[in-house]
Amino acid sequence: VFYLTSILAYRYSQYLSNPSSVDPSASTPCPVVKWNLQASSILQALPLFCFAFNCQVQYPTIRSSSSSPPGSPGPPSVPQSPLILSTMSTCAIIYSISAASGYSTFCVSTSSNVLDAYPSSDPLILAARWAFAVVLLCSYPLYSTAIVRDLGEYLYGPSFNSLPPPPSLAPARWSLSALVVLSMSCIAYLDPPLTTITGLTGAVGGSALVYVLPGAIAWEAGWKAGGIMTAAGGTVMIMTTWAVLKQ
Repeated sequence: VFYLTSILAYRYSQYLSNPSSVDPSASTPCPVVKWNLQASSILQALPLFCFAFNCQVQYPTIRSSSSSPPGSPGPPSVPQSPLILSTMSTCAIIYSISAASGYSTFCVSTSSNVLDAYPSSDPLILAARWAFAVVLLCSYPLYSTAIVRDLGEYLYGPSFNSLPPPPSLAPARWSLSALVVLSMSCIAYLDPPLTTITGLTGAVGGSALVYVLPGAIAWEAGWKAGGIMTAAGGTVMIMTTWAVLKQ
């Protein structure tokens, strides 16, 4: 938490000391959506839509635990609860509408972080940036924990997340946790723009958490749809990473 707080304070102090780093043209909303001009920028906005399906990250686990008898391997024997499907569908629709609204507002000036579309000297945006920092600070431990749990379960099986954890898997737990922190350290050291950081978070972290890892776990458990999810997630990850780095 101290490490992440230091990084956030350092990065935001850079933005506040140099307001001109924000493109002023991006703060002008586009009154009419010109879809022919958006082909080059839609890939840069894909991280926004990628997070529209955040609610399905734990879907394989929820489906398995709610539909299968305790301790039984393989796919569930009864259909998943309609409540789970309706909840995830509602979540996806709301997030998709929000992402589409932001994208249609800023058109080709869209950014993976919509706050970058406004001058950083704006008092309202300043408050929003600090609110974003608080959200990121509080959500990062959960975000990194989800990555470690999903990746560990895929590599080492369900026993990786059992309580208490098996002593034999302790080195793997520490290694995966260190890998997550190391990846953030590398990003901080390279000192890319904040837009690139948030874009890569959606492109790599979002795609891996939302599509690739859950799909791989589902595929390994015998659900054929998991293979499609993994392939789709890998494609989205490659496309969005290329678009973000090309900015």
